[in-house]
Amino acid sequence: AWLRYGFEVLDLGEVVSIHEPDNTASGAVMGRLGLTERLRTTHPTLGVELIVSVIDRTTWNERQ
Repeated sequence: AWLRYGFEVLDLGEVVSIHEPDNTASGAVMGRLGLTERLRTTHPTLGVELIVSVIDRTTWNERQ
């Protein structure tokens, strides 16, 4: 529902999700929603590793 809102109501070009690698449940949800990993980075103040995943409007539309 949030992806639909982002793409259809807010007219976003892409949606970004960020989670810690140890949070495999969140990573699994992102995968089921069609997001793909774009990069791994480190939080600038906390120093923890983060995974940044994205889905663009075209990919989301194809999955509907």
